[in-house]
Amino acid sequence: GDAAPPPQKMRFKCFGDMDAPDWILSEIAVLSKISSVRIKILASQVVGGLLDQTVDVAKMRKLTSDSGLSVGDTHAAVAALEHIVSSAARFDCGEGVMENELQQLG
Repeated sequence: GDAAPPPQKMRFKCFGDMDAPDWILSEIAVLSKISSVRIKILASQVVGGLLDQTVDVAKMRKLTSDSGLSVGDTHAAVAALEHIVSSAARFDCGEGVMENELQQLG
């Protein structure tokens, strides 16, 4: 029979015109449990950490525990946000491109 072609990989500017890493894709499901407002607050904490500013770990934990995330899920979600933000900066991803690509990821 005719074999179906392999699924097309998506390419993301924020990941250097590569497909999103599998571990990021799996963390998107965890991140989707958190409201967009809380994600923005978490992302601002992550950006602060990347800029060597003080990160309020208790605040980050409260934001995620209110969403029902375990400590392990919280660490994984923060790692995913750190990777997304630092990768987007590395590949000079503008806000519009970043917003579009994040929506495609889920």
